[in-house]
Amino acid sequence: MKRKKDVAVLNRWKKRLPLLGLGLLLTLTSCGGGEKMPEAYAVGEDSMPALGTVGVPGAEGTTFAAEESEDGSTITYVYSGLVSGNKEAEIYVDALTADGSCSVIDESGIIQDPPDFSAEEGSVLVGKNTQAEDGILEVGLQWTADSCTVTVSVAEGLQVSEPQPKPSLNVTQAVGTIESMSPSSLGLQGTSMSEYYVYPQEGYVLVDGQTCYQLSVYNKEHSIQETCMLSLDGQNLYRLNQETGQVEQLKG
Repeated sequence: MKRKKDVAVLNRWKKRLPLLGLGLLLTLTSCGGGEKMPEAYAVGEDSMPALGTVGVPGAEGTTFAAEESEDGSTITYVYSGLVSGNKEAEIYVDALTADGSCSVIDESGIIQDPPDFSAEEGSVLVGKNTQAEDGILEVGLQWTADSCTVTVSVAEGLQVSEPQPKPSLNVTQAVGTIESMSPSSLGLQGTSMSEYYVYPQEGYVLVDGQTCYQLSVYNKEHSIQETCMLSLDGQNLYRLNQETGQVEQLKG
């Protein structure tokens, strides 16, 4: 399930790919004079449409300015004099994400629900994987009542990804599920799981497309006897065959 989360888009501390080669397609002229508005925000072969080029055109009187950070890691675009900053942001984000090529994400690249665009002030982060699949081209947007500030950067080493499914079982319940089973159903000897210790391992493992808890079963001499994988909803159970090294499904 997607979760709502406000995203801070400025003062980001993650390492960013320098944007010294960032290309600007300068064909739209700002109605209020000054610098020309870009058609796209581009880094190498990767680009996104710029604010004001999708949805509705900018209002007359809109002014524009661009500024590159000292280390060249980001370029910030400031659009002022907007009729409605939050509406402009909403239209822009809706247009970027409509075809699924871009997503609202958090700083780790996890897909999020859009923020509350009815708020007078807010922020959102939109991204897509680079063509080389070595990072995420990110467009961070902050809005106020009459302005939008766009920050363009690349987050190296990240990929846009779906959020982990919310588990129906917590880790304690997963341990309890294994402890409540008969040893024979897990390929173990004995009459009760009270003869064994069950310890959860950190993190999750993926088995047959199922995100699972990994649980290790030890005897009283603390020798590992079994490795089990229980899906987060408790519906699928797997074991690692110690002799063959193959995963076998026990339930589901």
